[in-house]
Amino acid sequence: MPVSASSHSGRHNFLKNGRTREETEGIQCAFPQLRTSMAARVTATRLTRVIPRLYPLISLSRLRPTIVNHLSTCTLKPASVLSRRLLSTQSDNTPVVSESCSGCGATLQEADPNGSGYIERKSERKSQPSKPSGPSILSDKDYEQHLDTLDPELKELLGIKEEANETKDDVPKTTSRQLCSRCHSLIHHKTSTTSDTQKFLRSSLQYTSLSFLKTKNNALIVSIIDIGDIPFSIEPLIAELNSNPTHRVLLVANKIDILPKDALKHQQRIKDWIVQQAKRSGLNTASILDVALVSAIKGWGIKSLLRSIESYRNATDDVYVLGCTNVGKSAVVNAFLKQGAAKKEDVSDYAKQHTARVRREYQVTSSHVPGTTIGSIKIPLRVVGIRDPLNNDEASKRFVTKERYIIDTPGIINEDQLVHLLAPNEVRKWEASKELKPVTYRLEVGKSLLLKPFIRLDLVKSTQPILITLFTKMIPHFVKTEKLTDETNAIGRSISLKPLPHTIKLHGDHPSHATADIAFSSMGWVSVTGDFDRAELRVWVPTNAGENAIDVRTPPLLPYEYKGSIRKFYGSGERSRQ
Repeated sequence: MPVSASSHSGRHNFLKNGRTREETEGIQCAFPQLRTSMAARVTATRLTRVIPRLYPLISLSRLRPTIVNHLSTCTLKPASVLSRRLLSTQSDNTPVVSESCSGCGATLQEADPNGSGYIERKSERKSQPSKPSGPSILSDKDYEQHLDTLDPELKELLGIKEEANETKDDVPKTTSRQLCSRCHSLIHHKTSTTSDTQKFLRSSLQYTSLSFLKTKNNALIVSIIDIGDIPFSIEPLIAELNSNPTHRVLLVANKIDILPKDALKHQQRIKDWIVQQAKRSGLNTASILDVALVSAIKGWGIKSLLRSIESYRNATDDVYVLGCTNVGKSAVVNAFLKQGAAKKEDVSDYAKQHTARVRREYQVTSSHVPGTTIGSIKIPLRVVGIRDPLNNDEASKRFVTKERYIIDTPGIINEDQLVHLLAPNEVRKWEASKELKPVTYRLEVGKSLLLKPFIRLDLVKSTQPILITLFTKMIPHFVKTEKLTDETNAIGRSISLKPLPHTIKLHGDHPSHATADIAFSSMGWVSVTGDFDRAELRVWVPTNAGENAIDVRTPPLLPYEYKGSIRKFYGSGERSRQ
C-alpha cells in the first residue's frame, strides 16, 4: 500500500532526530491496529513525534507490553485535562516552582547562608555520582504525564478509555517542593542553621502577613494555644483577635496529652476554664465559636476539629491558623494532612499512595525550635478533606469558583517566654512532651524551693506549711532560705536571678483542693494547696526575664490532683520524683 507524503515527511523528521528507519517501523508495529486505515497511518506518524520522548527510557521491544500492562491498572485524568493538543508543551502536572520555602514559608535567597530561606546555588551542590548506563524503567508518574499530552482522538484510536466519574480534584496538581537549608537541617538533624534569638526571629518573621486581619470581615480564625502555657499563649493573640469585632474564633488547646489521664475525664470543665482565662486576658468572648482540645502528636481531637471547621466555614472563607511560637501550629496543620488525605476505612493502594503524596507535597516543617514558621503557608482545603460546596460540576458551570486555603501564619513572639533563654540544643530537654505526673511536696516557712534552672520560691510567711504540686519538668531542690544569697542561688547554672517587686499572697481554705496556680511562661506551673489563713511567697526569676513571666491563676486548672500523698524530698530532685 502506498504511503502518503505526510507520512514520508514525518519519517524524515524522525530520522533527522537521530532515529533509524527500523526504529520508526518498530514504533508503528507496536500498534498493529493503527495500520487499518489512512487516518491510522497519519496517527502513527504523529506517534513518531511523541513516543521518541519515551525512547531514551524504555526499549521499543518492551514498549507495547509496558503500555498494555500499565493501562490495566492506571487511572486517567478527566476529559477536560486530556483535551489538550498533541504537540502542546504544557501539562497540568507541570511543576510549579515557588518563590518561598515549602516548609517554613520564608522567601528563598542565595546570598546569606545565615539568613532565613537560604538555598545553595546549583554550582555549590555536590554532583551526584553517575549511575551505570543500562535499560531504565519508566515510572507510572512520568508515563501518565506523557499520556496526558495525547488528544482525545488519538486516545480513542489507541483504545484508552476515560473514567467519567473522576474529578480533577482527585488528582492534585504536582508542586515542586523546595526546602531551605534551615528546614532541611531541622527535619533531618534536629538543629537549626540560623540564629534562634528573639532579635533574629523578629527580623525574619513577616509580620505584614497578619496585618490583613484588620480588614477581613467575618474571618474564620483557628487560634492555637498551649494547654500548659496559659495565659501566656493567649495574651499575645488578643490584639490580632480583637482587631476586627466580626472575627469568628475557634480556640484550640493543643498538647492535652501532657495532662494526667484522670484530668481528661473532665474536658468540659477544662473548656470552661479556658474561656474564663481568655476573658481574663482581654479576649472578646462573643467572638468564640467553640473550644477544642487536641493533641497534634497523638491525633486526639483532630478529626472533630476538622468537622467543626467545615461546619462553621462559609463557602467563600479561607481558614487562618494563628498562635504564639512553640504552641504547635505547624504540628496541628500536619495532623490535618494525616486525617484529611484519605479516609481511615479506605485501605486501598491508591488511598495509601494518595495519603503519602499529600503529606510529601504539603507537609510543613515542625520542630521544637521556637519560630520555625517564618512566612505564611497556604494549603488547599480540599487536601485536608474539606470540600467547597461551590466547587462541584453543577456550580462550576454557573459560577467562577476560587481555590480556598488553610493559611498557616508565622508564630507571634512572646518575649516573656523563658524558653528563649535556653540554648537551641536544650529546648527539647525542658519541653513537656509526655504526660506530666504531678508530685506534691511540703514547703515550710524559712525554706525555698528551687526549680532548676529558672525559678526560686521563698515561703516568707504562713500560718501553716503549704503543699506544692509540680506540673513542670524543672528539677526541684529544697534548701533553707538563709543559705541562699543574691549572688549564689544554687541553680547550678550561671544564671543570675532577681526577685519580683511584689510578693504573692494566698489564702487556702481546703486541705486537699488547690487554691491557685503559679504559672511560669513556657515552663509549666505549680499548684498551691493547704488549709492556711495567709501565705506570702517571694518569686525569683532570671535577670533577663520580665515580670510578666509569672502569673497567678485562680481558679487553678487542675484543683483535684493532690491525692493526699506527700512526697519526701531526698537526694537530687530527679531521684525524688521517680
